[in-house]
Amino acid sequence: MKQFSVAFLILCLLFPLLALADCPLYKDLSDEEASRLLDADTPVLEIVFPSIAGCDACILRLGDATMMIDGGSEYMASHGVRAALQAMGITHIDTAFCTHPHDDHVRGFAALCAQGYTFGRMVLCFDENSNYHIRLASRAVRSTGGSIEYISDGNVLSLGDALFTMIQRTGADFTVNDLSGILRLTYGDATFLFTGDIENRAQSALLADPPACGLKADLLKHPHHGYAPILPELLTAIQPQFVVVTGIQDHISQATALLNHLSIPWARPWNQTLRFRTDGHVWVLDALSPR
Repeated sequence: MKQFSVAFLILCLLFPLLALADCPLYKDLSDEEASRLLDADTPVLEIVFPSIAGCDACILRLGDATMMIDGGSEYMASHGVRAALQAMGITHIDTAFCTHPHDDHVRGFAALCAQGYTFGRMVLCFDENSNYHIRLASRAVRSTGGSIEYISDGNVLSLGDALFTMIQRTGADFTVNDLSGILRLTYGDATFLFTGDIENRAQSALLADPPACGLKADLLKHPHHGYAPILPELLTAIQPQFVVVTGIQDHISQATALLNHLSIPWARPWNQTLRFRTDGHVWVLDALSPR
């Protein structure tokens, strides 16, 4: 009993924030430790950030259902994203969601189609003729038999039992980045906020007009690759346990300085693949081998 009490005290000292979290995050576990934490009777949601930088791409899988949020740039899709898909044994993506029509988010879909990957549908929150990059990606997805569908603020996408609420704020002076579609994932108690490239205007609009689903999330994909800091007030509203920053190292110092100041752990998916797994009750993070 004494040994149990000492072990429990050490755990509380080492993980004070995790104990308070709705869905705690555990890092650097062995396969055996992870399997003990994740409920064997519940399908595990897998979220993978491939080994890329300066662009966005995220691969999600729950059971046999697959999804991608953004496709990265043409070069990064042909290397880091493709390597991650191969490692996961994925050749078909059921749903592709593009946050906004910039080449570092959408050109990768066309590159993957050219390499034999197929898509069930591409979901957009802007017109498919917005620019050359998204027209190219849309044509490529259609060429694999996929459809183009549209979603707007408040609509919900699903990946099995995982739900994604789409959030989008608009304004006359908003940049294309500010118009990014945001997805808030919920799976059981687990939450993840994917923020595209929203900048100051959209971040302020989110604070002034928060979505009905709320902003709080266990995990956060930093807006705009970390090239500009997130508003501290928005970071407070989200209360993330961990942040993924997809930018190039030389350009993220201001954003990561804020995270370090607030003692919020973060990582870059460069020279490593970040894999998050959850059963809806806990998160497990693995930093997999570099490409």
